[in-house]
Amino acid sequence: RDTRPGQGEVAALLRPGDLAQVRSAMQIAGRFGVPLHPISRGRNWGYGGAQAPRKGAVVLSLERMDRIRRFDPELAWIELEPGVSFQALADFLSAQPRCFWPPWTGGPAEGSVVGHALARGLGSGWVQDVAATVTGLELLLADGRSVRTGSLGELQGLRPRGLGPDATQLFFQSSLAIVAAMTLQLCPMPARVLPLQFRMRDDRELAGVIERLRPALQSRLWPIELQLFDDVYQLALGGPAAARRLAEAPLAADTRARLRQRWGGARWAARGALFGEDDEQLGELRRRLATLLEGGDIERLRFHAIEDAVGGILRDLVAEVLAAIKARKLDGARHPEGARVAGAEVIDELVALSQH
Repeated sequence: RDTRPGQGEVAALLRPGDLAQVRSAMQIAGRFGVPLHPISRGRNWGYGGAQAPRKGAVVLSLERMDRIRRFDPELAWIELEPGVSFQALADFLSAQPRCFWPPWTGGPAEGSVVGHALARGLGSGWVQDVAATVTGLELLLADGRSVRTGSLGELQGLRPRGLGPDATQLFFQSSLAIVAAMTLQLCPMPARVLPLQFRMRDDRELAGVIERLRPALQSRLWPIELQLFDDVYQLALGGPAAARRLAEAPLAADTRARLRQRWGGARWAARGALFGEDDEQLGELRRRLATLLEGGDIERLRFHAIEDAVGGILRDLVAEVLAAIKARKLDGARHPEGARVAGAEVIDELVALSQH
């Protein structure tokens, strides 16, 4: 979905099914001086958009290029085309003997994994930065040449850079080439997962929490993922009408305080999870985190039911949440505390499902 205001006119929409058709489109566009606007699937929410920025451009949708080209379960990497959606990747990985954590986002399950990574979009769960797992790209340049970045062969999914300079990052959030395929490192599913959440009333409390957690997070020895959300982010999840209201003018302090009462009144919220190999390790991590935050001005530090990911419970929950988002069944659902939940609130819905 394009979140930018205004609707420009496009000359045509092309949906090539393979590299040869993409090359043909590029050659014709170059011959007649027609600008191309390539998109992955046009269903991501984020920094890019399906709407062409220039009037008269041709939108080149790569949604039909939806193959999973290569998959190495032992070395844990996969090569995708731009049309592969989050749902399709989750379905593929859930069918494998070895469990892998599927990357997901707060947007629609029909969104493109490749498009999301190229925009450096935010993720959820164990894989929060999909872009950081990219080890290489296959590119089509404006002159029709096909080039690859990163390592090749058996090291394709293991080494993000080969010998010498590497140009991969030039093609993130850019329009220098059309990305025909992307190689990602995969994360094996951790055996145990403990979702958590807490709130902070104001910026002072947030600063205190950061000071307490910074040494542990900087050590990179803790198997933990945390995401912070402010009140404006939460309010914007109320739908298009709420987003327009927030965009019209800066909110007065009293209006902002009144609006955030809808989700408990806190200025900041933290959501995330601890990961471990067994209950003993997870229990120790839980105690250490609670001790670190002890005495801090936080509200409702809550840990939720431990699930056995190896047994498939967490994998089934992920599939159920993605299916619910796909069917838009989560929009307008009610959190147990009465806060309105939009489809993007994946972690909250995981928690709710795990308690049934």
